[in-house]
Amino acid sequence: MWGMSAAGSSDRRNSHSREKYQCRTQQSAFCAQQWIYKHGTFKLTIEFTEEYPNKPPTVRFVSKMFHPNVYADGSICLDILQNRWSPTYDVSSILTSIQSLLDEPNPNSPANSQAAQLYQENKREYEKRVSAIVEQSWRDC
Repeated sequence: MWGMSAAGSSDRRNSHSREKYQCRTQQSAFCAQQWIYKHGTFKLTIEFTEEYPNKPPTVRFVSKMFHPNVYADGSICLDILQNRWSPTYDVSSILTSIQSLLDEPNPNSPANSQAAQLYQENKREYEKRVSAIVEQSWRDC
């Protein structure tokens, strides 16, 4: 389960309303013991446009991440946020999907090729890099 706090704001440019939420996520103890991100607190933003729910929100990690499916700018390579979006998805399902992706990366569709390579070829170094990101998340809270 995810713990989350959010603060919303509206941006009215060119008569288009955009809702933007700053979110803090924290993984609770319900996840698998091997989950290396479980003790981290990671901030992300979820932006909803007027086209929501027909178009997915834009979701980005604000916190620094080292993960095969997270781009350097924090964007997440996740099918439900792109070509597999459905208007039935809500914030909870998005966060659950992100949790699953963090727990089970898809190195065959990398957004971060270095993380994908380490994940496949040198798990110990990958886990060391992730542990450093988790520790940094504590300081950034």
